[in-house]
Amino acid sequence: MVNDLGLSDYRGASTPIADNGLVNRDAEKLVNNETATKFRSIVGSLLYIAIMTRPDIQYAINRLASRMRAPTENAMLTLKHLGRYMSRTKGVTLYFPAGLKP
Repeated sequence: MVNDLGLSDYRGASTPIADNGLVNRDAEKLVNNETATKFRSIVGSLLYIAIMTRPDIQYAINRLASRMRAPTENAMLTLKHLGRYMSRTKGVTLYFPAGLKP
């Protein structure tokens, strides 16, 4: 995913979504069709990852999923921020050891 976003040379982010992420919905420029397809593909993959192993990104990815119909440049920047966060936190996952009793 980081390579798909062209972020392999960027440093990681410390939060999954920026404080001002996706604030101005109406005054944004839509991305082109190719970028929109890439956006939808990556967000779809991240929805699965968020549900299965990364609850720390659920809020950010749900906000991005609300832009699937008409992705904007701001939504793409927010997705890149999330990608930088995920590259910094590669080792973060849910772990349920065998035999764990409630």
